[in-house]
Amino acid sequence: MRHKYESSTLLFCLGVVSLSVAATFVARAAFGHTFYIIILLGVVVASLRGGVLYGVLSTALGALEYLAVGVLLYGKQATWADADLAAVVLFISLEVAWLAGERQDALMRLSKTVEELQSTAEEVKTLRGLIPICAGCKKIRDEEGLWVGIERYLETHTDAQMTHGMCRDCVKRLYPDVYSQIFPESSSNPAAGGR
Repeated sequence: MRHKYESSTLLFCLGVVSLSVAATFVARAAFGHTFYIIILLGVVVASLRGGVLYGVLSTALGALEYLAVGVLLYGKQATWADADLAAVVLFISLEVAWLAGERQDALMRLSKTVEELQSTAEEVKTLRGLIPICAGCKKIRDEEGLWVGIERYLETHTDAQMTHGMCRDCVKRLYPDVYSQIFPESSSNPAAGGR
């Protein structure tokens, strides 16, 4: 689960919202108008730092602090006079908290996907371009102009490791005397010889 109740994050979020509520009342005292946007900014900062849970907690705390400080400073009537606007700010704050949390979740998913892609890209080593190969012996000319076996070339230029076996055609060509013992069904069926 992504939401860990970290005390430092919780204290940070509570501090930011408390400061934003205090700044709102300072602005109200200085300019005669309540700037709810300051509380909203506090909720945004708390949500971006802690996610949805901390954003919702910050919104609730901000609303309670605003009401408590408003009643202490201006009385009940003055605080409830702009309650409709405060309710709108409360709902906007909740929406902002949710959106900021979703953003944080999306960034975490993106980060995880990028890490997975980088890990996968490190595992993949591809060959590109034209590879000069001898038509007779099938050796490959490397960057230094030397002709090397295909196994060595592939092991040098990729993360692949070679194993060896023989196809039926090579067994038949190189070991015709044991071919029918290794592939008994092929001697009775001439069409099966090229598998």
